[in-house]
Amino acid sequence: MIDELKTDLPVIDQYLYEQKPKSVLCLPILNQGNLIGILYLKNASNSRGFSDRIPLLNFLCTQAVIALENPRLHAQEREKSYYLEESQQKLQLIIQ
Repeated sequence: MIDELKTDLPVIDQYLYEQKPKSVLCLPILNQGNLIGILYLKNASNSRGFSDRIPLLNFLCTQAVIALENPRLHAQEREKSYYLEESQQKLQLIIQ
């Protein structure tokens, strides 16, 4: 979280200098320790705009992981099912 563009980190770029947000927040979206996305929020109207909302935003990041991972897992299972069915058909041809 950065308020009033004050930080020792080398993350302030030209975009932030031009836009001059009062506060910026970046939260990782992690699934089992792996980064799958980043939540980036900026508030142009007041500083410390996110400090009291971090627990809620962390919860939303957790929900985002579920929303992002479920379709991927579903597609993975469909692919496995397809290959299993294909293998069963080949086995049937061999057996006959």
